[in-house]
Amino acid sequence: MTSSTEFNIFNLFNILWKKRILIISVSFIFFLTSVIYVQFLRTVIFQGNLELKPTSQEFLAKFKYLNRKEAVGIEITDEKLMNEFLNIFQDYEILKTNISKEILFDEKEFDNQYQYNDFIKSYAFNFDIEIEEGKKFQKTFLTYITDDTQQSENIISATLEEIKASQAEKLKREIQNLFDAEIFAIQQEYRKTEDEIDLKIFHYEISLNNQIEFLKEQAEIARELSISQNQFDYISQIDTNAENTNGIILGELPYYNRGYIAIEKEIELLSNRLNVEDFIEGLPDLLQKKKKLEIQELRSKEENSKIISNLRLDTIEFEPVQYDLSLITYDIISLDKRLIVILSLLLGFFVIITYVIITDAYRKFNQT
Repeated sequence: MTSSTEFNIFNLFNILWKKRILIISVSFIFFLTSVIYVQFLRTVIFQGNLELKPTSQEFLAKFKYLNRKEAVGIEITDEKLMNEFLNIFQDYEILKTNISKEILFDEKEFDNQYQYNDFIKSYAFNFDIEIEEGKKFQKTFLTYITDDTQQSENIISATLEEIKASQAEKLKREIQNLFDAEIFAIQQEYRKTEDEIDLKIFHYEISLNNQIEFLKEQAEIARELSISQNQFDYISQIDTNAENTNGIILGELPYYNRGYIAIEKEIELLSNRLNVEDFIEGLPDLLQKKKKLEIQELRSKEENSKIISNLRLDTIEFEPVQYDLSLITYDIISLDKRLIVILSLLLGFFVIITYVIITDAYRKFNQT
């Protein structure tokens, strides 16, 4: 090291020593300012974490009977409930509504409604769902950035409760629609059976009317021929082997040979027939089927109503996911207080040293 270099370093320390009061004072001002800032003025930024767990087996047990009800075609699982819950949350509409309820529009802070809406949207995007890879729904977290933990917790509480209510209403509509479809299928089968019954009765009535009209014609002919008594009994007594019968077959004889008295009595009986079940093929089975469908519809309605009532989807007991707001954890993501103070002290020290060196050099330059 040369004597010139030794002189320069000695000279530098001599300058700093002379200005030691100024250096210490300025450094202390920076230190004091940083302490005041971190203690009273600095906004601390937190990252909140709330774990969301799948619903309990006790809650799922309410849906056991519903899951076994084949006619409905619905299955409620913890994965399905969690998926729907997260999808509703990540739509952000309910979240943004609750943010706007907690942070009201203020003309002093926002120039117009558009700026306020952009703020609400950006605030909502601070909330996110994180799922630990490899453990689907076992480690699911709602994470968010905030400088006001109480405000954020109010928003989260209201949002999660509204999502639960929305999900309960959606599930209730879904179940009700499926139940309605089940009842509709029964009613369709019922109407189909009724149509089959009406068709059989219609055909029977046409056949009966045709038969009565035929009998009326035969009775009129019998009266014209003065055949009052049944002639079939008389003809049947004739020896069909005799030559004068000419091979008469009773079934080929005109019907009016029964006599108008018997025919008119038959017309009366047919016209006054009330119970037609035994006279229409397949009608008793259809009537029995119709009655069973009536009973089935009534029982299904009562059963479905009982199921929805037992599920209690309109109460706070609906729990598609499990969470506990008291277990929210917070991590400070801004600089540590001690680090800020140390950096401020060093900054003040280097600033004043640089100032002292520059001013001394400038003074010497002017002297020369």
